[in-house]
Amino acid sequence: MKSSSDFIISLPNSILILGRPGSGKTTLALQFPRPFVLDCDQNMKGPARYLASKNGKLPWFKYDSPLTDKTNAPTPRQARMDRVQQLLEEAVADPEVETIIIDSLTTLVDFIYDKIRATATGTNAPKFGDGKKTQDDPLRIQDWGVFANVLKQLIFWLKASGKRTVFIGHIATEKDEVAKMILHCIACPGQMGDIISGLFEEVWQTEVKSSGAEASLKADYKVRTVGDARSEALGLKSAGGIGAYISADAPAIIAKLLSSPVK
Repeated sequence: MKSSSDFIISLPNSILILGRPGSGKTTLALQFPRPFVLDCDQNMKGPARYLASKNGKLPWFKYDSPLTDKTNAPTPRQARMDRVQQLLEEAVADPEVETIIIDSLTTLVDFIYDKIRATATGTNAPKFGDGKKTQDDPLRIQDWGVFANVLKQLIFWLKASGKRTVFIGHIATEKDEVAKMILHCIACPGQMGDIISGLFEEVWQTEVKSSGAEASLKADYKVRTVGDARSEALGLKSAGGIGAYISADAPAIIAKLLSSPVK
């Protein structure tokens, strides 16, 4: 049995950034030190263009997409998860990479689905091309445990890799008929949406609001780490104590997060 004197308070190395499209998730993530981006969504042009115009040059990053293979040919759906594993193993082994960004968790889930459908066995297992089952059929009940285990083990493996891990996730909405409000939840199916935030040390929500006259509207980007009635299901938190509701000033946020908690 170990005592508190053996416990090492380390810097947070697992971060989940949630938000609606255009709220600054990828832009924020790209400013972490020396990132590799697993570009599942192929939606990096906007954030890269913004950072280049803001700083006068592109920030340093490496990237690749599971949607294409090494020859840049399209990756078959059932092979995309294998490509994910290959690219992440390369990133973990790369001494130049300090941060691994998964953009996005939501699309990664689709890749896991396709892998499970392609390899399922037993009664009613989907078999592509047999005219009875397709790649878009729902998972069977017995496949949900496999899905949850694959996703959790991937997150645990990345957390143990020694690299900082940033997952980007989309937010879904649902209407609470009793409270008469729109609730925010993680766009992840089944019970995983309820437990996914518990696998990360940091869970942030990005928001963007407009201000000013119509002719001169300005975008005000924020990061929230404490949930309200609408976002309680997101499991927002900050072990690094970056603040409850702050301006999305990436350099300041990252500097505070990565400062040593112990003097």
